Amino acid sequence: MKVAEFINARTIEKMRLEIKKTRGNEVFFRGIPDEEGIVADVEVIARGNSSSVAALLNMMRKNEVIIHNHPSDIDSV
Repeated sequence: MKVAEFINARTIEKMRLEIKKTRGNEVFFRGIPDEEGIVADVEVIARGNSSSVAALLNMMRKNEVIIHNHPSDIDSV
């Protein structure tokens, strides 16, 4: 399985840019799927540090997905 099978290219790039803004620290995203179930957009819900980020689940809506990075794996999004 590859990330590109579940998240469109524009959204992957948006996530990369948001992660770069935090200098690689953890970021918690709300993934918003399209009609086919592919994540077509993301919203940053929380920014963390090098080892953790708050998981603000109350910000999620039905059918959305939780996405967050691990700083040691920043370029594999």
